[in-house]
Amino acid sequence: MLSLDSVSLRRGSRVVLDAVNVSIGQGEVVAIVGPNGAGKSTLLGVAAGDLTPDSGTVRIEDRNVSTTSAPDLARLRSVLTQSNTVGFSFTAGETIAMGRAPWAKTETADEAAEAMDTAIEETAVREFLSREFHHLSGGEKARVSLARVLTQNTPLILLDEPTAALDIRHQEDVMKICRHRAKNGAAVGIVLHDLSLAAAWSDRIIVLDHGRVAVSGNPDEVLQPELLSNIYGCPMQVFRGPDDSPIVVPLRKTQ
Repeated sequence: MLSLDSVSLRRGSRVVLDAVNVSIGQGEVVAIVGPNGAGKSTLLGVAAGDLTPDSGTVRIEDRNVSTTSAPDLARLRSVLTQSNTVGFSFTAGETIAMGRAPWAKTETADEAAEAMDTAIEETAVREFLSREFHHLSGGEKARVSLARVLTQNTPLILLDEPTAALDIRHQEDVMKICRHRAKNGAAVGIVLHDLSLAAAWSDRIIVLDHGRVAVSGNPDEVLQPELLSNIYGCPMQVFRGPDDSPIVVPLRKTQ
C-alpha cells in the first residue's frame, strides 16, 4: 500500500530524514513514535506527498507520489495534521463535508452522505454539527477534523498525533476507529507519543531517532526498556497490562 524507499530530506544543513525505509500494508495499523524532533511529522508529510524528499521514492498503491496529480493523491490518501484550523466560519458539519471534495464529479460522488454519516457516528460529533468550528474546544476540533479525514474514505489514512488533545476515553475511541478501518482494508499510519497506546492498538511500531528508523517490529520486539531508555534519554520500564500488551512508564524519583 505505502512504501518509502531510501527517503532522505534536508532542511538547510540539517538532515531530517536519513535513508528511511518504511512500509504500511493493507489492513495494518502502524504507529510511528520517537522523541521530539525525530522526524515523525516530516515522515508523514513525505508519505502524503505534501513534502518532496531530496532522494528516494514514495509509492502509494504502486503509484509514484511525485508523479501523481493532487486530485488522484486526495483519493489515495487522507491526512490529519497536528494543526486543526479552518480559515473561515464553517460549521463542524461543513468542515466534515470538505472530506468529500476529492470525490466530486466521480462515480462515487453519490456515496457522500453515507461516508459522512459513518464518520460522524465513529467520532461521535453529531451533537455539535451546527456549531461553528472555531467555537469548538480543542478536543472537539480534533474529533471533527478526524471525521473529515474519515469522510474522505481513502485506502491510506495518515494521522499526526490525533490523540494529543483528547481525554483517555476519546483516545481509546480513536484507536478503535483505526483498528476498525484497518479491519475493513485500510492502511493506517499514526504518529503517537503514548507508547502504551501504540503497543495496545498497533500491529507494528516504527521508532524514529534523529531522522533514522532505529527499530521497527511488533510491540513486543520494539518496546524494550534498554532501547527506549537510550533513544528517549530517560530510564524506562515495561510492564504487562491486563490484556498482556506492554505498558511503558518512566523510572521516576519523586523524592
